[in-house]
Amino acid sequence: MLFYIKLLTLLLSMTSCLLPTQLHSRSTSVYVNEVLDGDTIVVNSHDGYKEIYRLAYIDAPEIGQLGGKRSKRNLEKLILNKDVLVDVKQKDEYERKLVTVELNGSLVNLKQVSDGYAWSLTQQGEKNIFRRAEVSAKKYNKGIWYKNKP
Repeated sequence: MLFYIKLLTLLLSMTSCLLPTQLHSRSTSVYVNEVLDGDTIVVNSHDGYKEIYRLAYIDAPEIGQLGGKRSKRNLEKLILNKDVLVDVKQKDEYERKLVTVELNGSLVNLKQVSDGYAWSLTQQGEKNIFRRAEVSAKKYNKGIWYKNKP
């Protein structure tokens, strides 16, 4: 098992060069106390501040849209009530911080896409890991891509 964890860590570090920015430049530990939908979370920093973060590079259906509740449940399963590392990339048009989220060495943003509960917002073609994860999820009818499209 340890071998596979090390291998996964190595593969993730090798593919991180395909991301628009590095993952570990400003990582901060926070506690996820609420998931609003499949790409938006509420966190408490360890110094007591509460903030709303949106997962960078991905989009997910809203709660009232087809697959929205399933997308939210998947993200809850992954990170609700857990300490995670976040790296702020920028702010969106609603002034929410766009972040990458890491748990146990795994990029949660990418996991949402590869599980089929979100899609890539990046437009870098097939070489982008988010786009490749989306193509694979669609091909294998995972998550929201099962028989229906959002």
